Amino acid sequence: DSNNNTKTPFLKVDKKEIYFEENWSIGIGGGLWSTGLCLSKYFIEHSDLLRHNLKQLASPSSSSSSSSSSSSGIRAIELGSGNGLLGCCLAASVGTLLKELYITDLSDHLNLMKQTVLANSHILTLQDDRGEGDIERKEDRDSVLVHNNNNNNNNNNN
Repeated sequence: DSNNNTKTPFLKVDKKEIYFEENWSIGIGGGLWSTGLCLSKYFIEHSDLLRHNLKQLASPSSSSSSSSSSSSGIRAIELGSGNGLLGCCLAASVGTLLKELYITDLSDHLNLMKQTVLANSHILTLQDDRGEGDIERKEDRDSVLVHNNNNNNNNNNN
């Protein structure tokens, strides 16, 4: 993450630096809205509560279906992400509980979302549906799939 060494973190979530840049030229999703900043601060201030609640959701007793998703971690989707900041903040906040995260928006925001995820590669790994690292426009949706790198690190947030 040598690219991040010269940049100043936008904020820190659970001692993890989050990098982010706005790009209003792509539309309203390219900037940080006050609601996004508010929710990112909630993630920072309430990460213990978020982890507790997600553990409850992921426990086998909370699911009556025979799905195996409870043993493999939480999968989340952020609709209308714009720049990807909140997805990065959520992943940093909940640690290993989050296995997969889809961040979505219109196709003109994909590059900015990808840029944000790549700037935070110490937290998330960029992948498409086929497990490859390159993102391209999908006919049926505009999304970026990321995997939580906290699952590969020694993180005591469980």
